Amino acid sequence: MKWFGQTRVQAVLVVAFAWLIYLNALPGDFYFDDFHHVRDNLSLQVHVSISRFFTDPQTFSDRVGVKMYRPLTMLSYALTFALFGDKPIGFHLGNLLLHSLNALLVFLLGRRWLKDPVWSLLLALAFAAATINSMAVNYISSRSDLLAAGFVLLALFLDPGPAPADDPPRRLASAGAMLSLALGLLCKENVVILPLLLLARDLLLFPGARWWLARRVGTYLAQAVIVAAYLALRYLLLGMVFGQPARPFSINLLTQLEAVWIYLGKIFFPVHLSILPNLGLAHSLFQPAVMAAALSLLGLLILAVRVARRLPLVTLGLAWFLLSLLPTSLPPLHVIISEPRVYLGSVGILLAACSLLARVVAPASRRWHQASWALLGLIILAQVVLTWHRNRLWQDGERLWAEATYRAPDLPFTLTQLGALAQERNHWDRAFWLFHKAWSSAPEEPFTMFSMGKFYADSGQTEPARPLLEKYVKEVEVPGEKVRGLTELARLELKAAQLGPARDRLQEALTIAPEDPTALFLLGAAAESEHHFDAAEGLYRRALAASPRFPEAEARLGTVLAQLGRYDQAETYLEQALAHGSQDAQALVHLGNLYAMQGRLEEAKDMMDRALEHNPDYAVGHLNRGVIHFRRKEFLAAEKEYREALRLDPSLLNAHNNLAILYLQMVQQKNLGARTPAQALALAREEIQWLKEHGVSTAELEKARQDLEGKGK
Repeated sequence: MKWFGQTRVQAVLVVAFAWLIYLNALPGDFYFDDFHHVRDNLSLQVHVSISRFFTDPQTFSDRVGVKMYRPLTMLSYALTFALFGDKPIGFHLGNLLLHSLNALLVFLLGRRWLKDPVWSLLLALAFAAATINSMAVNYISSRSDLLAAGFVLLALFLDPGPAPADDPPRRLASAGAMLSLALGLLCKENVVILPLLLLARDLLLFPGARWWLARRVGTYLAQAVIVAAYLALRYLLLGMVFGQPARPFSINLLTQLEAVWIYLGKIFFPVHLSILPNLGLAHSLFQPAVMAAALSLLGLLILAVRVARRLPLVTLGLAWFLLSLLPTSLPPLHVIISEPRVYLGSVGILLAACSLLARVVAPASRRWHQASWALLGLIILAQVVLTWHRNRLWQDGERLWAEATYRAPDLPFTLTQLGALAQERNHWDRAFWLFHKAWSSAPEEPFTMFSMGKFYADSGQTEPARPLLEKYVKEVEVPGEKVRGLTELARLELKAAQLGPARDRLQEALTIAPEDPTALFLLGAAAESEHHFDAAEGLYRRALAASPRFPEAEARLGTVLAQLGRYDQAETYLEQALAHGSQDAQALVHLGNLYAMQGRLEEAKDMMDRALEHNPDYAVGHLNRGVIHFRRKEFLAAEKEYREALRLDPSLLNAHNNLAILYLQMVQQKNLGARTPAQALALAREEIQWLKEHGVSTAELEKARQDLEGKGK
C-alpha cells in the first residue's frame, strides 16, 4: 500500500476524516453568545463598510457596551451571512471547514517534525477527532478559536526557523509567517503567544551551536513589534488591553492552576464535558487541590526541561500547551473555564504524546510498532464515537443546557438558559421553576433578576415583574444591558396603557443608545396607539434603518401604512414581515384585507387563518374571516365567524352590522340554509335594533329589511 504513504493521499484522508466526524454537527443551532454576537448582530447583516470591523469594536455585538476587537472573525461572519443568510447551517459549515484545514496543517507539521508518515497521520486524526475540541467546532461563537489556531499553525509551518541559507523562498516563507501572526491577532488576542512558541521551537528543534541566534534576532524583534502594535491598537480602541478583571488576579491564578490539569485530563479522558463547566474559585495556595496542582505542574516543568535534549518534541508539546493557556489564564475573565480555550493547546499535547510513543517503540520490532499504531487507532476511534455523541447533543439546546445544569446544579446561568428554552417551547410551569430557582440561588445577580422579571412580564404578571426589572436597571452597569431593562419596563407600561412613563423609559434608553431599534419600535407603538400614524411611521422607519431585519417593526409599519391608505407600500412591508418570521395577528389580517381588495380571496382567507392560528381569540380576525366567507357566498360560515367575533367582543359594531347585512342577503339570494325567510329577517331586525340603541344610523338597513318583508307578503 505505497499509495497510502503518499502525502497527498494522507492529506485528503485527514480532511475527509474531519468532515465525516462532524457531519452530524451541521443541523446545530445558535446558542449562548451566538445570539447577540452573531445572529442578531446588525453589523454583520447590512452592507456596512468593511473598515468598520477594523475601527469599531462595537461591531462585535448588538448589545451596547459589549465590545471586543476581532475584526477578521467578524468579517468571516459577515461573509457567511452574505452567502447563507441567518441559517445556522452556513456558520456550522464555516466552522467545520476551518477545523478540517487546521487538521491538515497539523498533519503537515507532523510530517516535518515526526518524520514518519504513519505517526504524522495518527497525530492529525487524533486532533481531528479529539472530543475536547467538539465545542470549538459546534459553538458558532468559537470561530475565533478556530481562526486563531489556524494562523498559528500556518505560521509554524511557513516560518523556516534557523536556516543556513537566506535564499528568496525562505525570506518569502518568513514574511508569510509574519503575515499569519498579524492576521491571527486580528482574529483573537490569544495569538500573542506565537512569538514565544516560535522561539521555543527554535531552541528545542535546532540545538547545538547558537550561531543562528544573531540572524534570528531581527525576526524576533519584528514579531515583537507586531504584537506591541496590536496591543497598542487594542488599547486605543477599547481603552484597555485585556478587559475588565472579573476577580482578583491572585485568586484567578490559583484557580487556573487547577484548570490546567482539568484541561489536560479532558484531552485524553473527555468526560463531564459541558457548554459551561463550573470550577470553584481557589482562595489559597494551601488548599489541598491547589497545592497538588501547583506541585504537579512544577514537577512537569522540571521533567520537561530535563528531557528537552533527548525528547525535544515532548518538551515543545508541553510548552505549546502551557503557552496557549496563558492568554486565558492570566487575565481574570468572567468565564473561569471553557473547553474551546484548549483547542490550540491540544495540538501541543497530542504532539508530545505521539512523539513520546514513537520514541518508546522506535527500537522495537515492527510488531511493536503496529501494536502501538493499533492502540492509538482504538483511542482515536473511541474519541470519534464520543465526538459524534457530543455533536448530537449540540443539536438540541434543551438537552445541551440540561447537561450543563446536571454537571453544575448550583450555577444560576445554566438554569436561566434552560428556562428560556422551556419558555420558548411553551413549557411555562417548567420555565417558572427554573427561573425562580436561578433567582433564589443568586437574588442579587443582575442576570437572574432580569430573567425572572422578564418571565413575569411575558406571562402577564405585571406586579412581580416591575420591581425586579427596576432593580435590574439600577444595578446593571453595561450600557446595553441597561437599555434592555428600560425597554422591557416600557413594554410593561405600554401593555398597561401607561404611555407617559413608557415614553420616559424609552427616551432614557435612546439617550444611552440613540438608534436602539427596540426603543424606537416601542415609541412607534405608543404613537400608533394614540392614532398618531404619521409619527408612528417615522419611528418605525428609524427602527428599520437601525435593524433592517426587524419583522415586528415591518409588520407595524405595514399596518400603519394601511391605516394611512398607502396600500401598495403597506402590502410590501407586511409581506416582508411575514417572510422574516412575523406572527403579528393584526398585520396578517391587514395583509388579508389588502388581498381581498384585489379580489385575491383565497390568499386573503389564508392570511386570516394564519392570524387566528396564532391568536384564536382575536375578535377582529374572526370578523374579517367572516367577510371573506361572505364575499365567497359562504353565508353560514360567515355567520359562524361573526358570532365568534361577538362572543369575544360583544361591542364590536362591525360584527353586528355585518350580521344584519348577512341575514338580509340570505333572504334576497335565497341562501338560507335550514332557516325560513321570516327567521332570517327576525335575526336581521335584532341586529338593526342593537345598532340603533348604540347610536348607529340604520336607515339603509331598515329600508332593505322592509322591502324584503314586503316582497314576502
